[in-house]
Amino acid sequence: MGRHSLPAFGDTFMVSSEYELSKELGQGAHGCVIAAKHRGSGETCAIKKLTNVNVKLIQAKRCLREIKLMRHFRNHQNIACLYDADIVFAPDGSFDSVYLYLELMEADLHGIIRSGQSLTDQHFQSFIYQTLCGLKYIHSAGVLHRDLKPANLLVNEDCELKICDFGLARGYNTCAVENIKRNNGRGPGGFMSDYVAMRWYRAPELMLSFENYGPATDMWALGCILGELIDGKPIFRGRDYVHQLNMIIDKLGSPSEESLERVGSPYAQDYIRSLPNRPRVSFSMLFPNANPLALDLLDKLLQFDPRGRITCSDALDHPYFADWIDPKDQPVCDQPFGFEFENVDTKEELLHLIAMEVTNFRQGTSRQSPERRHNVGARNAGNDALPAPQHEEMLTIAHDTDDKLQAVPRRVNEYFIHFTTVRIAKSVLQRFRVVPSGCEGLSREAEASRAALRVVPRIVQSDSQAFRCVRRRTGRRSIRYRQRLDCRYGPNPGLVRAARPLDRKHQRL
Repeated sequence: MGRHSLPAFGDTFMVSSEYELSKELGQGAHGCVIAAKHRGSGETCAIKKLTNVNVKLIQAKRCLREIKLMRHFRNHQNIACLYDADIVFAPDGSFDSVYLYLELMEADLHGIIRSGQSLTDQHFQSFIYQTLCGLKYIHSAGVLHRDLKPANLLVNEDCELKICDFGLARGYNTCAVENIKRNNGRGPGGFMSDYVAMRWYRAPELMLSFENYGPATDMWALGCILGELIDGKPIFRGRDYVHQLNMIIDKLGSPSEESLERVGSPYAQDYIRSLPNRPRVSFSMLFPNANPLALDLLDKLLQFDPRGRITCSDALDHPYFADWIDPKDQPVCDQPFGFEFENVDTKEELLHLIAMEVTNFRQGTSRQSPERRHNVGARNAGNDALPAPQHEEMLTIAHDTDDKLQAVPRRVNEYFIHFTTVRIAKSVLQRFRVVPSGCEGLSREAEASRAALRVVPRIVQSDSQAFRCVRRRTGRRSIRYRQRLDCRYGPNPGLVRAARPLDRKHQRL
């Protein structure tokens, strides 16, 4: 597989020669992301370059963690899919960067909220429901995301949402041990560093070093996201940890003595007790125009004590999602994720594990060329490329015709589709992702008459791309008919291709 260099962000991306740069997407402390286009097919993907993985132990471990987790979760529709991975080795066999070829989405929720577009309560339902479906799958594998925030929720114009960025994820059983290590073996201590999760979405148990924490930390972050969707700005926007804690107590009220006893730091306990006693403020007073069901869910998500917080499974059964609930959207991971690699304490061993992880991943989705079949490790000095991709498990359709579409199952497993061959068009994949159960094998006309598609308006610019949503009840389900209001084009019933909501320069890693 030949490579060429693409300049971006003042750096160089060494990617397959079959790709050309489309645009720069974003950069952060751990790397940068570009959008690339395949020359032959015209398909696009996101290429994430993880840099300086050989500089610090923590960088190497974060890189390995992200690859392993994305590989483990790549079959869920609400988790960003890892298509491919690559490493460019130096002549001496070393490397300092890893390239991840990812599913390209059109924006992130942070940019959508900041863009000022008009979002409805149906949008909120869609985004939170899809996030819960992804979280249920993640938690069922014994994993905490720990960095859930709008910037890590990728969205496209059809309101499809995917969770990304697992660099800070941990397992349940490692959390208590981390609290001990963080305080040099003296037990849970004071306030945590800024390293774990963004402050505005961080649960109280993370800030106050509770003796243990679990999936409830992600549920708190989801509550902060729901509040931000409703209000248009972060609900707890603290300048520092003390200010953040004060903002939480101002809205949620003073914690009970039972909750305070779980705080690991005596200093933090004394500080909270020294504050004036505050009652809990009703969310209906803060957000008087919001859906009462949304506020009820928000109240259950934002509980100071994690033991009183609603679980992911119970949240999915909340009446707020009455029009969305479908058990087929809520699979669980049948294999727990192992965090044994977290115990590796040498950088050299971690780099070796990264190279092996990338190689094993490509062996699972790629066919090696005959001349490389004997050397799959790709760590020798003279071998700077990983095995060439295979296409045995790819589902390909030459033309978008009805007879061929009937052969595509519901929720097409597009995760084996590679960019180097003819693939199903994106529109075809999206169409079959929303076909309800019982409609497999039907023609599009039959689907239109029998399927009640659970859709919300596409994200559009609110000025020239305005449309309205007319809801008609059909039995227990609802069909939403959308009609464009722009008179320059006349009435256009049905789905409307919308403009991209914003430039992706605001996307974060």
